[in-house]
Amino acid sequence: TNDVLVDGKAITDPYKAIITLTGTIEDRIDSIRVKSLDLAGVTSGEVIEVFGMVAQQVGAIGGSLEEAEDLAISFAGALGTFGIPLYQARQEIGSILRGDITMDSYLAKALGITNEDVAKAKTSTEGVIGFLEDKLSVAVAGQAIAAKSFSGVTSNIRDFGELMGEAF
Repeated sequence: TNDVLVDGKAITDPYKAIITLTGTIEDRIDSIRVKSLDLAGVTSGEVIEVFGMVAQQVGAIGGSLEEAEDLAISFAGALGTFGIPLYQARQEIGSILRGDITMDSYLAKALGITNEDVAKAKTSTEGVIGFLEDKLSVAVAGQAIAAKSFSGVTSNIRDFGELMGEAF
């Protein structure tokens, strides 16, 4: 569902829903900026871009914005691990979330995810999000270590430069 919930109740007023989501999204973005320091080769701006892609589709698999944040960080790490460029992320992530994996779904193939896996996850107790977090964890396990390598430090310096540019 794509309802905006507060204390388990759907907000029906569009204006209140937007105001509520704005604060929630800002919180997620602030959290992404911190967590992305543990990723090598990507900046928080790039992870935020992936977050936007995931957030647009997470409702279709029963997920929240917080789960979209976690998936975005994991997807960004996996894309970096497998050397898949960010411009390809929308197709890669979308095919996995929709369970529409084709021959050119490189990330799904690298993670060993099939259409049957996604269909099965939709009916399992862990759901698609739990299934994906499990699959993605293998690909991003080394990201915290890699973030301390030269390329990781370089991406963190780029990130710092981007943040300074936004501040001034």
